[in-house]
Amino acid sequence: MKLWLVTRTDGWGYEKYDAVVIRAENEDEALRIVCGGPNRDPALASIPFFDDRPFAGFRLDRSNAKVEELTSEGPAGMVIGSFCAG
Repeated sequence: MKLWLVTRTDGWGYEKYDAVVIRAENEDEALRIVCGGPNRDPALASIPFFDDRPFAGFRLDRSNAKVEELTSEGPAGMVIGSFCAG
């Protein structure tokens, strides 16, 4: 398994995700987990969603999602900080 950073490429507001870190085998699986759709992760099946998306704000067609693999290499510091308070 690898770690993937999935970020929104459009604007976002309150009550929506703008980025998530996902553990998955590959980029496609990471996007499937985040963006949902008919083949979303079965492990998330018990979580109620209004539109079959586990992470509100990410589109089913993946058009507003960017994914990149995270590695342990690089300078010390924060990997992701997400602050969208109202």
